[in-house]
Amino acid sequence: MKQTTAYNKGMDNLFFAFLFIFVVLIIGYALFFSSIGNNLNSNRIHYESASMVKSFQFFEIQYYSSNEEIKNKYKILRRLNSYMIDEAPDYFSRYQKILELSEALEDNITQHLGEVFDLILIEFNGSVSDYGITTFENPFIKISDFNQYHLNNFGVLFSEKIMTWRQRYLDLIPPDDQFLLPFWGVELGFKQKSLNLEIDGHTLYDFFLKEISISAIPALFRLIEYEVSITKKKVAKHIMASMGSVFHSSNLDHFIVNIPVSDTVYQGDLYSADISMVSIGPQQNLTEIRVNNNKIPFYEYSGKYEKVTNEPGTHTYDVEVVIRHPVTGSIYIYSNIFEYTVIPR
Repeated sequence: MKQTTAYNKGMDNLFFAFLFIFVVLIIGYALFFSSIGNNLNSNRIHYESASMVKSFQFFEIQYYSSNEEIKNKYKILRRLNSYMIDEAPDYFSRYQKILELSEALEDNITQHLGEVFDLILIEFNGSVSDYGITTFENPFIKISDFNQYHLNNFGVLFSEKIMTWRQRYLDLIPPDDQFLLPFWGVELGFKQKSLNLEIDGHTLYDFFLKEISISAIPALFRLIEYEVSITKKKVAKHIMASMGSVFHSSNLDHFIVNIPVSDTVYQGDLYSADISMVSIGPQQNLTEIRVNNNKIPFYEYSGKYEKVTNEPGTHTYDVEVVIRHPVTGSIYIYSNIFEYTVIPR
Protein backbone atom coordinates (compact mmCIF):
# COMPACT_ATOMS: atom_id res chain seq x y z
CA MET A 1 0.00 0.00 0.00
CA LYS A 2 2.84 2.36 0.93
CA GLN A 3 4.57 1.33 -2.27
CA THR A 4 1.45 2.22 -4.28
CA THR A 5 1.15 5.54 -2.48
CA ALA A 6 4.82 6.29 -3.15
CA TYR A 7 4.31 5.30 -6.76
CA ASN A 8 1.30 7.64 -7.05
CA LYS A 9 3.24 10.50 -5.46
CA GLY A 10 6.09 9.83 -7.88
CA MET A 11 3.70 9.90 -10.80
CA ASP A 12 2.17 13.11 -9.47
CA ASN A 13 5.60 14.67 -9.13
CA LEU A 14 6.52 13.52 -12.64
CA PHE A 15 3.24 14.90 -14.01
CA PHE A 16 3.81 18.28 -12.38
CA ALA A 17 7.42 18.25 -13.59
CA PHE A 18 6.28 17.64 -17.18
CA LEU A 19 3.54 20.24 -16.74
CA PHE A 20 6.10 22.76 -15.44
CA ILE A 21 8.46 22.04 -18.34
CA PHE A 22 5.56 22.34 -20.80
CA VAL A 23 4.50 25.69 -19.36
CA VAL A 24 8.09 26.96 -19.41
CA LEU A 25 8.43 25.91 -23.06
CA ILE A 26 5.16 27.62 -23.98
CA ILE A 27 6.23 30.81 -22.24
CA GLY A 28 9.66 30.60 -23.86
CA TYR A 29 8.18 30.19 -27.34
CA ALA A 30 5.75 33.03 -26.69
CA LEU A 31 8.54 35.36 -25.58
CA PHE A 32 10.71 34.34 -28.52
CA PHE A 33 8.07 35.03 -31.16
CA SER A 34 6.98 38.14 -29.33
CA SER A 35 10.51 39.51 -29.53
CA ILE A 36 10.58 38.80 -33.27
CA GLY A 37 7.26 40.60 -33.64
CA ASN A 38 8.52 43.54 -31.64
CA ASN A 39 11.60 43.78 -33.83
CA LEU A 40 9.41 43.83 -36.90
CA ASN A 41 7.13 46.39 -35.32
CA SER A 42 10.02 48.55 -34.18
CA ASN A 43 11.08 48.85 -37.79
CA ARG A 44 7.50 49.94 -38.55
CA ILE A 45 7.84 49.03 -42.16
CA HIS A 46 8.18 46.06 -44.42
CA TYR A 47 8.86 47.00 -47.99
CA GLU A 48 9.84 45.48 -51.26
CA SER A 49 11.36 47.59 -53.99
CA ALA A 50 14.01 47.66 -56.63
CA SER A 51 17.02 49.51 -55.27
CA MET A 52 18.43 51.57 -58.11
CA VAL A 53 16.69 51.04 -61.44
CA LYS A 54 16.71 52.92 -64.70
CA SER A 55 13.03 52.44 -65.44
CA PHE A 56 9.84 53.06 -63.52
CA GLN A 57 9.33 50.50 -60.80
CA PHE A 58 6.01 49.66 -59.19
CA PHE A 59 6.11 48.46 -55.61
CA GLU A 60 4.04 48.28 -52.48
CA ILE A 61 4.76 49.41 -48.95
CA GLN A 62 2.94 47.88 -45.99
CA TYR A 63 2.96 49.56 -42.61
CA TYR A 64 3.10 47.86 -39.23
CA SER A 65 2.81 49.22 -35.73
CA SER A 66 3.10 47.62 -32.30
CA ASN A 67 0.18 49.78 -31.13
CA GLU A 68 -3.03 48.05 -32.28
CA GLU A 69 -5.01 51.29 -32.28
CA ILE A 70 -2.46 52.96 -34.52
CA LYS A 71 -2.17 49.85 -36.61
CA ASN A 72 -5.89 49.56 -37.21
CA LYS A 73 -6.56 53.24 -37.65
CA TYR A 74 -3.56 54.43 -39.61
CA LYS A 75 -2.30 51.36 -41.41
CA ILE A 76 -1.87 52.32 -45.02
CA LEU A 77 -1.07 50.42 -48.16
CA ARG A 78 0.59 52.76 -50.64
CA ARG A 79 1.57 52.19 -54.21
CA LEU A 80 4.33 54.50 -55.28
CA ASN A 81 6.28 54.88 -58.45
CA SER A 82 9.98 55.33 -57.85
CA TYR A 83 12.35 56.51 -60.53
CA MET A 84 15.93 55.93 -59.52
CA ILE A 85 18.92 56.98 -61.57
CA ASP A 86 22.05 55.02 -60.84
CA GLU A 87 24.20 57.16 -63.12
CA ALA A 88 24.00 60.12 -60.73
CA PRO A 89 25.84 59.14 -57.51
CA ASP A 90 26.81 62.77 -56.95
CA TYR A 91 23.18 63.52 -56.12
CA PHE A 92 23.31 61.20 -53.13
CA SER A 93 26.76 62.07 -51.80
CA ARG A 94 25.84 65.73 -52.09
CA TYR A 95 23.01 65.28 -49.64
CA GLN A 96 24.70 63.05 -47.10
CA LYS A 97 23.29 65.24 -44.33
CA ILE A 98 19.82 63.97 -45.13
CA LEU A 99 20.93 60.43 -44.46
CA GLU A 100 22.65 61.46 -41.24
CA LEU A 101 19.54 63.23 -40.05
CA SER A 102 17.40 60.20 -40.83
CA GLU A 103 19.67 58.02 -38.70
CA ALA A 104 19.45 60.49 -35.82
CA LEU A 105 15.68 60.52 -36.00
CA GLU A 106 15.23 56.76 -36.10
CA ASP A 107 16.15 56.29 -32.44
CA ASN A 108 13.81 58.84 -30.91
CA ILE A 109 11.04 59.44 -33.41
CA THR A 110 8.54 57.38 -31.44
CA GLN A 111 8.79 59.90 -28.59
CA HIS A 112 7.18 62.50 -30.81
CA LEU A 113 4.06 60.80 -32.13
CA GLY A 114 2.36 64.18 -32.31
CA GLU A 115 5.31 65.75 -34.09
CA VAL A 116 6.14 63.14 -36.67
CA PHE A 117 6.50 64.32 -40.22
CA ASP A 118 6.12 62.60 -43.53
CA LEU A 119 8.77 63.45 -46.09
CA ILE A 120 8.13 62.88 -49.76
CA LEU A 121 9.21 64.25 -53.10
CA ILE A 122 12.80 65.10 -52.34
CA GLU A 123 14.47 66.19 -55.54
CA PHE A 124 18.23 66.59 -55.40
CA ASN A 125 18.54 69.46 -57.85
CA GLY A 126 18.89 72.54 -55.69
CA SER A 127 18.11 74.09 -52.36
CA VAL A 128 15.12 76.06 -51.21
CA SER A 129 17.54 78.60 -49.78
CA ASP A 130 18.65 79.37 -53.34
CA TYR A 131 15.35 81.16 -53.76
CA GLY A 132 15.80 83.37 -50.72
CA ILE A 133 13.13 81.66 -48.65
CA THR A 134 13.59 82.32 -44.94
CA THR A 135 10.21 81.25 -43.57
CA PHE A 136 8.64 77.90 -44.32
CA GLU A 137 5.06 77.16 -43.26
CA ASN A 138 3.27 73.96 -44.24
CA PRO A 139 6.04 72.97 -46.64
CA PHE A 140 5.05 69.36 -46.65
CA ILE A 141 3.66 67.27 -49.46
CA LYS A 142 1.88 64.03 -48.65
CA ILE A 143 1.03 61.63 -51.41
CA SER A 144 -2.46 60.22 -51.53
CA ASP A 145 -3.42 57.24 -53.65
CA PHE A 146 -2.24 57.66 -57.21
CA ASN A 147 -4.36 56.38 -60.02
CA GLN A 148 -2.95 53.92 -62.50
CA TYR A 149 -2.27 56.59 -65.08
CA HIS A 150 0.04 58.46 -62.76
CA LEU A 151 1.73 55.27 -61.64
CA ASN A 152 2.48 54.22 -65.17
CA ASN A 153 3.73 57.52 -66.47
CA PHE A 154 5.56 59.51 -63.83
CA GLY A 155 8.31 59.13 -61.31
CA VAL A 156 10.50 61.11 -59.00
CA LEU A 157 14.18 60.94 -58.16
CA PHE A 158 14.70 59.33 -54.76
CA SER A 159 17.34 57.83 -52.61
CA GLU A 160 15.91 54.53 -51.39
CA LYS A 161 17.25 55.35 -47.95
CA ILE A 162 15.19 58.54 -47.86
CA MET A 163 12.20 56.69 -49.24
CA THR A 164 12.39 54.18 -46.41
CA TRP A 165 12.85 56.90 -43.82
CA ARG A 166 9.84 58.84 -45.04
CA GLN A 167 7.57 55.81 -45.20
CA ARG A 168 8.51 54.49 -41.78
CA TYR A 169 6.57 57.20 -39.96
CA LEU A 170 3.59 57.74 -42.22
CA ASP A 171 1.35 55.41 -40.24
CA LEU A 172 1.99 57.45 -37.09
CA ILE A 173 0.45 60.65 -38.46
CA PRO A 174 -3.26 60.93 -37.71
CA PRO A 175 -5.07 62.18 -40.82
CA ASP A 176 -7.05 64.64 -38.69
CA ASP A 177 -3.81 66.33 -37.64
CA GLN A 178 -2.68 67.07 -41.16
CA PHE A 179 -3.31 70.02 -43.38
CA LEU A 180 -4.99 68.45 -46.38
CA LEU A 181 -5.70 70.02 -49.71
CA PRO A 182 -7.05 68.06 -52.70
CA PHE A 183 -4.74 68.59 -55.63
CA TRP A 184 -5.35 66.48 -58.74
CA GLY A 185 -5.57 63.25 -56.79
CA VAL A 186 -2.80 64.26 -54.41
CA GLU A 187 -3.07 65.68 -50.91
CA LEU A 188 -0.75 68.29 -49.54
CA GLY A 189 -0.23 67.87 -45.85
CA PHE A 190 2.14 68.70 -43.09
CA LYS A 191 2.41 68.27 -39.35
CA GLN A 192 3.53 71.74 -38.34
CA LYS A 193 4.88 70.76 -34.91
CA SER A 194 7.52 68.55 -36.50
CA LEU A 195 9.43 71.70 -37.40
CA ASN A 196 10.28 72.05 -33.71
CA LEU A 197 12.18 68.76 -33.54
CA GLU A 198 15.84 69.50 -32.91
CA ILE A 199 18.78 67.50 -34.19
CA ASP A 200 22.21 68.63 -32.97
CA GLY A 201 20.83 72.04 -32.07
CA HIS A 202 19.18 72.60 -35.43
CA THR A 203 15.45 72.37 -36.03
CA LEU A 204 13.98 70.54 -38.99
CA TYR A 205 12.80 73.96 -40.06
CA ASP A 206 16.42 75.01 -40.58
CA PHE A 207 17.32 71.73 -42.20
CA PHE A 208 14.49 71.83 -44.73
CA LEU A 209 15.33 75.40 -45.61
CA LYS A 210 19.00 74.84 -46.22
CA GLU A 211 19.25 71.33 -47.57
CA ILE A 212 16.09 70.19 -49.31
CA SER A 213 14.28 71.26 -52.41
CA ILE A 214 10.64 70.20 -52.22
CA SER A 215 9.24 69.74 -55.69
CA ALA A 216 6.37 68.26 -57.63
CA ILE A 217 6.13 65.07 -59.62
CA PRO A 218 6.12 66.20 -63.25
CA ALA A 219 2.62 66.73 -64.66
CA LEU A 220 1.04 65.15 -61.59
CA PHE A 221 0.32 68.26 -59.59
CA ARG A 222 1.53 71.79 -59.11
CA LEU A 223 2.98 72.86 -55.80
CA ILE A 224 2.01 76.48 -55.31
CA GLU A 225 3.48 78.35 -52.37
CA TYR A 226 3.99 82.01 -51.81
CA GLU A 227 7.13 83.58 -50.51
CA VAL A 228 6.20 86.92 -49.04
CA SER A 229 8.86 89.57 -48.81
CA ILE A 230 9.35 93.32 -48.75
CA THR A 231 11.67 94.26 -51.54
CA LYS A 232 12.81 97.51 -49.90
CA LYS A 233 13.73 95.89 -46.58
CA LYS A 234 14.70 92.59 -48.19
CA VAL A 235 13.01 90.76 -45.34
CA ALA A 236 11.08 87.62 -46.14
CA LYS A 237 7.80 87.48 -44.27
CA HIS A 238 5.73 84.38 -44.89
CA ILE A 239 5.02 81.52 -47.19
CA MET A 240 1.33 81.03 -47.74
CA ALA A 241 0.15 77.45 -47.98
CA SER A 242 -2.55 78.44 -50.46
CA MET A 243 -0.07 79.69 -53.05
CA GLY A 244 3.67 79.59 -53.41
CA SER A 245 6.97 80.98 -54.45
CA VAL A 246 8.21 77.81 -56.10
CA PHE A 247 6.14 76.55 -59.01
CA HIS A 248 7.00 73.36 -60.83
CA SER A 249 5.36 72.82 -64.18
CA SER A 250 5.28 69.49 -65.97
CA ASN A 251 8.77 70.16 -67.33
CA LEU A 252 10.09 71.37 -63.98
CA ASP A 253 10.10 75.07 -64.84
CA HIS A 254 9.59 77.13 -61.72
CA PHE A 255 9.18 80.73 -60.76
CA ILE A 256 9.19 82.90 -57.66
CA VAL A 257 6.73 85.62 -56.75
CA ASN A 258 7.65 87.91 -53.86
CA ILE A 259 4.60 89.72 -52.48
CA PRO A 260 4.50 92.05 -49.45
CA VAL A 261 1.65 91.06 -47.14
CA SER A 262 -0.23 93.18 -44.60
CA ASP A 263 2.68 95.58 -44.42
CA THR A 264 2.96 99.31 -43.83
CA VAL A 265 4.89 101.51 -46.23
CA TYR A 266 5.48 105.26 -46.38
CA GLN A 267 4.02 107.43 -49.09
CA GLY A 268 6.29 107.53 -52.14
CA ASP A 269 8.01 104.20 -51.40
CA LEU A 270 8.30 101.66 -54.17
CA TYR A 271 6.04 98.68 -53.63
CA SER A 272 6.99 95.86 -55.97
CA ALA A 273 6.51 92.22 -56.82
CA ASP A 274 9.58 90.48 -58.14
CA ILE A 275 8.95 87.63 -60.53
CA SER A 276 11.91 85.50 -61.49
CA MET A 277 12.28 82.16 -63.17
CA VAL A 278 14.85 79.44 -63.65
CA SER A 279 14.15 77.92 -67.02
CA ILE A 280 14.81 74.18 -67.28
CA GLY A 281 12.71 73.58 -70.35
CA PRO A 282 10.15 75.23 -72.61
CA GLN A 283 7.40 77.02 -70.71
CA GLN A 284 4.22 75.21 -71.65
CA ASN A 285 1.70 75.33 -68.83
CA LEU A 286 2.05 78.74 -67.20
CA THR A 287 -0.42 80.87 -69.13
CA GLU A 288 -0.04 84.23 -67.42
CA ILE A 289 0.41 86.11 -64.18
CA ARG A 290 -1.93 88.98 -63.39
CA VAL A 291 -1.49 91.62 -60.70
CA ASN A 292 -4.43 93.95 -60.04
CA ASN A 293 -5.98 92.63 -63.26
CA ASN A 294 -2.91 93.65 -65.25
CA LYS A 295 -1.15 90.89 -67.12
CA ILE A 296 2.57 90.71 -66.29
CA PRO A 297 4.99 89.88 -69.10
CA PHE A 298 6.66 86.62 -68.19
CA TYR A 299 10.14 86.36 -69.66
CA GLU A 300 12.63 83.54 -69.61
CA TYR A 301 14.68 85.00 -66.79
CA SER A 302 12.84 87.66 -64.85
CA GLY A 303 10.20 90.35 -64.84
CA LYS A 304 9.05 92.92 -62.33
CA TYR A 305 5.72 94.53 -61.52
CA GLU A 306 6.12 97.81 -59.68
CA LYS A 307 3.63 100.15 -58.07
CA VAL A 308 4.47 103.55 -56.63
CA THR A 309 2.26 104.06 -53.61
CA ASN A 310 1.29 107.73 -53.59
CA GLU A 311 -2.18 107.46 -52.08
CA PRO A 312 -2.41 107.11 -48.27
CA GLY A 313 -4.74 104.46 -46.95
CA THR A 314 -5.21 100.71 -47.24
CA HIS A 315 -4.72 99.07 -50.63
CA THR A 316 -5.09 95.55 -51.96
CA TYR A 317 -2.71 93.63 -54.14
CA ASP A 318 -4.52 90.99 -56.19
CA VAL A 319 -2.31 88.30 -57.70
CA GLU A 320 -3.51 85.54 -60.00
CA VAL A 321 -1.48 82.72 -61.48
CA VAL A 322 -3.12 81.03 -64.46
CA ILE A 323 -2.04 77.48 -65.21
CA ARG A 324 -3.13 75.02 -67.88
CA HIS A 325 -3.27 71.34 -66.85
CA PRO A 326 -0.75 69.55 -69.09
CA VAL A 327 -2.90 66.45 -69.49
CA THR A 328 -6.52 67.57 -69.45
CA GLY A 329 -6.01 71.11 -70.75
CA SER A 330 -8.14 72.50 -67.92
CA ILE A 331 -7.38 76.03 -66.74
CA TYR A 332 -6.60 76.60 -63.05
CA ILE A 333 -6.42 80.06 -61.53
CA TYR A 334 -4.69 80.47 -58.18
CA SER A 335 -5.45 83.85 -56.69
CA ASN A 336 -4.85 85.71 -53.47
CA ILE A 337 -5.53 89.25 -52.31
CA PHE A 338 -2.87 90.94 -50.21
CA GLU A 339 -3.30 94.12 -48.23
CA TYR A 340 -0.93 96.96 -47.39
CA THR A 341 -1.25 100.39 -45.81
CA VAL A 342 0.31 103.63 -47.01
CA ILE A 343 1.15 106.20 -44.32
CA PRO A 344 1.55 109.89 -45.24
CA ARG A 345 5.04 111.21 -44.63
